[in-house]
Amino acid sequence: MRYFEFMFKLGAVKNVKSLLIITVITTCICIHVPLHAQQHTLADSALVKDAIAEAIKLSRSNKLDSAIIVAKKALEVSLQIKYLSGSSRLYTNLGIMEKQRGNYYTALALADSAIYIYTLLNNDAAKAGPYNSKGSSHFELGNYEKAISFYFEALKRYEILNRKDGILSVYNNVALCYNHLGDYNKSLEYHQKSLAMEQEQNNQQGIAASLRNIGSVYHNKKNIPKQ
Repeated sequence: MRYFEFMFKLGAVKNVKSLLIITVITTCICIHVPLHAQQHTLADSALVKDAIAEAIKLSRSNKLDSAIIVAKKALEVSLQIKYLSGSSRLYTNLGIMEKQRGNYYTALALADSAIYIYTLLNNDAAKAGPYNSKGSSHFELGNYEKAISFYFEALKRYEILNRKDGILSVYNNVALCYNHLGDYNKSLEYHQKSLAMEQEQNNQQGIAASLRNIGSVYHNKKNIPKQ
């Protein structure tokens, strides 16, 4: 019950499809066990970590189906041994993979499962990844304002972690959302933030990309139909 109350607060269970997905996930897991009940050994957790690394490697090699199979098997083991830290990482990674396959509602449900476990673990900063993933899924669904709200949740945590790559990603994604919403000034604001960070790091490729993005927004702004 606590899990579903949490999901309603997150806004994850606003449609039947998400509810069904979350129900299936929840019936297969034991994520509301007390933290002291975790039963994994170092050897168990090492196996799960190796599987996570293998899934990420496969995903980066464009072997997404294989990556998902490995990650799901690792998740099953991680849940059986009550390795919550590993489970949260696997939910996060599986959410990203499902998003890449275009299964956005599944991705959202998986991200919410990761967020819930991070709450149990009292690890708020680690929620940056799943919040960023939720933002990306909502962007693909055309829910730009909702995407921005989740990107900002991720940004707060990336700033705490001093994750410059995460901060840059959020700046660019928020700028894209505002561009789609037609708020070109806001879009420029976040592209400028991204440009400043790229210049600070002397990343010539990133600087060039930011300048192209800024030019694109100015082009869109110039072509606004006059009333």
